[in-house]
Amino acid sequence: MLIIFDLDDTLVDTSGTLTPSQLKCSLEAMIEEGLLIKNFNDALLYLYKIDKHAGSAKETIKFFLKSYCDDISFFETGINKIYHDLPEDFNILPLPDAKNILETLRKQHHLAIVSSGKEKFQFLKLKKAGIEPSIFTKIVVTPNAEKKPHYKNLLEEFKINSNQSLVCGDKVLVDLLPAKELGIHTVHMLWGRGKNQTTGKQWADYTINELPEILKIIEEL
Repeated sequence: MLIIFDLDDTLVDTSGTLTPSQLKCSLEAMIEEGLLIKNFNDALLYLYKIDKHAGSAKETIKFFLKSYCDDISFFETGINKIYHDLPEDFNILPLPDAKNILETLRKQHHLAIVSSGKEKFQFLKLKKAGIEPSIFTKIVVTPNAEKKPHYKNLLEEFKINSNQSLVCGDKVLVDLLPAKELGIHTVHMLWGRGKNQTTGKQWADYTINELPEILKIIEEL
């Protein structure tokens, strides 16, 4: 079987261990650009509160600026700090049991990652989380959220039928919908922003709260 994973909040705990520090850096960058706030700690706590219910960092920053100061002119500054300025000394943890699950699965299956973001940053996240890239037969990092062509290419490359493949990710519309359109089995990881997904649940064949739960699903397939 071909098992394709998303990276952020599927194999590594981006929302829990990286996003908070990135939001802090984003707020600092916006203040340097001229954003006026009354109290830094209060503003940061409000930013964290918003992020707990947001579907993306872009939603978080936009809502914060509109509701806190009704001025979205600092939006690009805040977003660029999050997505394009990752410090090399950052820390990120793997999801619980992620490394053990991957080592178990690699013995009988082809493992791949299809992740959105900057290639340098995504590989750095794997390294920081202690996940060895060689576990995966293929790692694809796309600069946009269009994953369907990459899923299709993997099916063709490994000469595997879609019904013998599975995609696991936290974002239903980005990770799972394109997989379902190709006939691939889908698993929704309820972690980080995945918990905030309220639309498109019909595209998830299975839902899990922890990565070890995927073993039983694969056995049934």
